[in-house]
Amino acid sequence: MGLQAAATHKHEEERRPNRRPWASWRLALIATVGAVLMVTQFSTYTHHFHAHVAKHRILRSLQEQPALRLTFELKRKPMYVHGASTFDVVATPAPMRSSGEKSMVYNGMASFEQGGHTHEYSLVDGTAYYTRRPTGQFDAEGDSGCLPSNSIPPIGSVLSTIQGAATATHLLEPGVVEEKCPGGSMMVFPFAGEDFVLCSRPSSSSWFKDEGFQIFGSDLNINVKYESTAPMIVAPRVASSVLDSCKKVPFGERITPSLPSLMTRSVSEWGHRALRAEKAEWNIFKKAWNLITDNVCGCKGAQRPCVFIAGLSSYDDYGLTDNDPKDYFGSEIGL
Repeated sequence: MGLQAAATHKHEEERRPNRRPWASWRLALIATVGAVLMVTQFSTYTHHFHAHVAKHRILRSLQEQPALRLTFELKRKPMYVHGASTFDVVATPAPMRSSGEKSMVYNGMASFEQGGHTHEYSLVDGTAYYTRRPTGQFDAEGDSGCLPSNSIPPIGSVLSTIQGAATATHLLEPGVVEEKCPGGSMMVFPFAGEDFVLCSRPSSSSWFKDEGFQIFGSDLNINVKYESTAPMIVAPRVASSVLDSCKKVPFGERITPSLPSLMTRSVSEWGHRALRAEKAEWNIFKKAWNLITDNVCGCKGAQRPCVFIAGLSSYDDYGLTDNDPKDYFGSEIGL
């Protein structure tokens, strides 16, 4: 009887399926899926990390380099400055007046030639100036005055705007990034009511340095390079009565990038990316794509004649007319 029960028990064990292989397959499948997810998530994090490293370098360079050279490329003819579509602006960080000063003040200068005159724009110690003198006569006493402070772009928010730029590298095709921003990171940020894309330009000699950066916009592009020597930018001679009425251009506070803040911001942005609405991700992609490819919408309807009213340096009253007597707006209206 005992032998029969033992034989029956042994027979049931032989018929019982071995579940251990199935459990092993489940564990292997879970481990594989987890590894794939980790690799995928880590690959997206690297884009955020590199972008924040680029911002770290850019913010440090903007405040520590001797001088900056900003090359502006205007895309629309009505925006040309004294007939120039491309021009340079040289900027230098102004010396701190005290050790406890928090504002980051820049001095700047740009020069144009038009109509036999040299037009100089300068920003010195927060005051904007305009000077006009005959071309080639640098020693001649020019007509100088100060410009309204609200006529200057809000440069005081540049540093904080770059610091808050959103990473867009992972949203674009690798081929587009490599063509427009080889070796760099791409970020989207708003400035003065417009959207821009920043492309970092890391140094080929050191991972901790950068050689400048480029900004793409719908109306203009800006290429920023660092200069090893700083030019002397001085204020023109202006009557004291006029100088008293000049208002200061506001500047933002200095930003001191640090390694802990770099890590915190990169991880925070990466973490919020998963919680961010799909619409927000799509908006960032659309802005970046349109700005770097110039793929923007234009007027689809038929062109219609323009109506001009005398003004803007015109001393003659032409009334309402469909002609531009002074050719002020150029030959390509609306482009």
